[in-house]
Amino acid sequence: METHLKLAGRPEAVQHAALAEIIGSNPVLMKVLDELRQGALPDGWVVAGAIYNPVWNRLTGRPDLNGINDVDVFYFDGADLSY
Repeated sequence: METHLKLAGRPEAVQHAALAEIIGSNPVLMKVLDELRQGALPDGWVVAGAIYNPVWNRLTGRPDLNGINDVDVFYFDGADLSY
């Protein structure tokens, strides 16, 4: 089986554990997540390539930060709906 497909079709718990390990072992992502928590943005999320790329990189043997130029953070503050 192709290395990048080694988790395909595996139980959800196995895939979740692999995702947690990949993210948890990435010092840059962990720093961003920690700062996001400390900043207390309402409903804050790290999204897009900052999650996708490290997973793909790990599954294909590339450096964890390959292709990551920035980290996108989304949040929603229902108390401030201004532009």
